[in-house]
Amino acid sequence: MTQNQQNQEVSEIFKSDKYIVLKSFLTDPLLTVSYKYALMKKSVGQTKIEIGSSFLRTPKLYHDLLMETLLEELLPKIELVTGLKLYPTYTYGRIYKKGDFLKRHKDRSACEVSVTLTLGSDGSTKWPICVNGPKGDSKIYLNPGDALVYRGCEVEHWRESFNGEHQVQIFLHYVEQNGPNAEWRFDKRPQLGTNKPVRFMDVVSYVVSYLVMLCRERVYQVKRLGMSLVFAIKK
Repeated sequence: MTQNQQNQEVSEIFKSDKYIVLKSFLTDPLLTVSYKYALMKKSVGQTKIEIGSSFLRTPKLYHDLLMETLLEELLPKIELVTGLKLYPTYTYGRIYKKGDFLKRHKDRSACEVSVTLTLGSDGSTKWPICVNGPKGDSKIYLNPGDALVYRGCEVEHWRESFNGEHQVQIFLHYVEQNGPNAEWRFDKRPQLGTNKPVRFMDVVSYVVSYLVMLCRERVYQVKRLGMSLVFAIKK
């Protein structure tokens, strides 16, 4: 089988299943560099924190320069896999911690073709990403360097609660050049690596989410205190 035939076979699988697993998609030394880079950014306080309902103070990388460089450099490979001409839109990354989970969802318009790429973990557990494709639900296990390419706006995906200490995951997003969401090229930014203008409603949404996070933390603390009192009384 020629390389062109192999590429055609892979793109046909992606077309029919709406997702495909790519083993060793990113390799060393770039894989290790990216993994250690993310952990170093966390250790020196250069990551932001998630404040959503599934994550409580989970470090995140948004529009990060190294990750956006990967987004651009890996574009030709993603086009071969999907058989599509694509525009890069944006990147996102998380350093997942114990207890994190991902709600069952589909992605927004800027994520027609999405890639979730495992950079590394503490190695204490295997943590699958779950997808709902044309053939039903599947659990997919990714080793460091493995990637799942999927139709982000069409395929529901989620993760159950994480039992390890940490796992670094990055997400690369693209749209079709000739598709209905081509306007989301660069996520409607002037170019990759830049931040989007902050709108008033973005600030309001962030403040509300932050207050909710603080309330959740307080509820968690009260529950722990209550459990401690119960155990003390039983003794």
